[in-house]
Amino acid sequence: MKTTQEQKWLDTLTIELRLRDVSGPGIGDTLATVKEFLADSGESAQEAFGSPAEYAASLDLSTSTEPISVKRTVFRSVIGLLAFLMFSQAVAPWVAREPLDLGGAQLAWLAFPAAAAAFIRLYLDKLVRHLWMAFALIVVCGTTGVLSALSAPKAHADAWFSINPGLVLVVTGAIMVSASTLSTISFAKDGDDSIQEPFSNPAQERKQKATSSILGILVSWMLPIASLVFLGVGFQMR
Repeated sequence: MKTTQEQKWLDTLTIELRLRDVSGPGIGDTLATVKEFLADSGESAQEAFGSPAEYAASLDLSTSTEPISVKRTVFRSVIGLLAFLMFSQAVAPWVAREPLDLGGAQLAWLAFPAAAAAFIRLYLDKLVRHLWMAFALIVVCGTTGVLSALSAPKAHADAWFSINPGLVLVVTGAIMVSASTLSTISFAKDGDDSIQEPFSNPAQERKQKATSSILGILVSWMLPIASLVFLGVGFQMR
């Protein structure tokens, strides 16, 4: 029987292999081999193979298909989130036909998500390996975005500088749509890269692939959809 500790080891191994851009079928074969060995030997995964990272590094897995890149997906998500934060700042002044005034406190709050996006490649592996860190980053970026909006200058004279909110909406909207489009193309092209273990049920696999693709595409377009909702709310409150 598979223990919780063993399942955690297998889940971590899956992440490590994804980080190395191993294809879904390649990951499935590896997991099936590990499970079969553990069932025959009675050893724990840690005893038999060491840490998931060490075992993944010891494998020489190649693929003839283009694998889904977890790093690329997370990178696009963070850039899209930063664009959404800037988009949300510009909605109210654009609807009111006023300039987007930016002050010192507002820019200070926006500095964190901007830095998080700029240096994401330095800690991207940690975000993928530790999902709680990714969740915490999203929460902190969202919070700083709200605080920056609340810290906006109350009067035009208090602003450090002003920019055209329409330009901000167009640029950030284009970034979000581009990121969502690239993610959609990736799911459409690499949809067959789901993890497949040998001798699994073909019908169940097809169902899982379809469900995964649909959910992936919906998640990819969440920020553009949320942006349209912001615009609608802004017009309603005008």
